[in-house]
Amino acid sequence: MAVMAGRLSRGEDLPAFGQFLYPNGDPRAAAILDAVVRIVPGTRNLIEAAATAGTRLTGRHPNVDFALAAVATGLGLPQSSALALFVVGRTAGWIAHAIEQYESGILIRPRARYVGPRVEHALD
Repeated sequence: MAVMAGRLSRGEDLPAFGQFLYPNGDPRAAAILDAVVRIVPGTRNLIEAAATAGTRLTGRHPNVDFALAAVATGLGLPQSSALALFVVGRTAGWIAHAIEQYESGILIRPRARYVGPRVEHALD
């Protein structure tokens, strides 16, 4: 994949490869890629070639962004669909998280800490 190699040779990042939480491969990507090649079998060769090339060039595995782009391409969706699919999935997760936190009465992920600017006055 000459485009991938070109990006890397210019010192650019190769998006959709690597996820710091999953250095040995993103299980979300694996599940989505398995599903897309089952649903649209004609995508298998292109997906495998792109994934192999990216992994070989970066040493990192495809992440969920790669998988969602493969879904959008395989289903013939508009280019911006990969982001929309990600947002829909993330929104469902946020809702589930909020429901779980509300029902348990316990703060989930208390390790998160806001580090942005201080708000000096209340909002009206």
